[in-house]
Amino acid sequence: MNAHTPGPWSLMTVPTSVGSCHKIGPFPNGDRVSTFACIYADGHRNGIDDANPAAQELAANARLIAAAPMLLEIVQTSIKNVRSLGPAGALASVHEPYSEWLSALEMAYSEATGGDK
Repeated sequence: MNAHTPGPWSLMTVPTSVGSCHKIGPFPNGDRVSTFACIYADGHRNGIDDANPAAQELAANARLIAAAPMLLEIVQTSIKNVRSLGPAGALASVHEPYSEWLSALEMAYSEATGGDK
């Protein structure tokens, strides 16, 4: 079951009492209007602009997570488009990279959705 929250997701970095928080969302949550997933960058006040490599890595991870719904949609569309070129065996006989590309796309999709087809 593909139960992730539909996108688009946003990213906002806010200060906390001990650093900053990269808020990813918003996500609906029961009666509340929205909630966020957070990546905390404790000890890094400005989060994104910090020259510290650890803070830069946390900000990069937050950007990647926020882009996940869009990336998943691109993978789904790419799988559909590559499959429309013909069966995997036929693709391999015409052009081997298509078969490898389709396998990589399907593996990425499976990983992102927990094995959903």
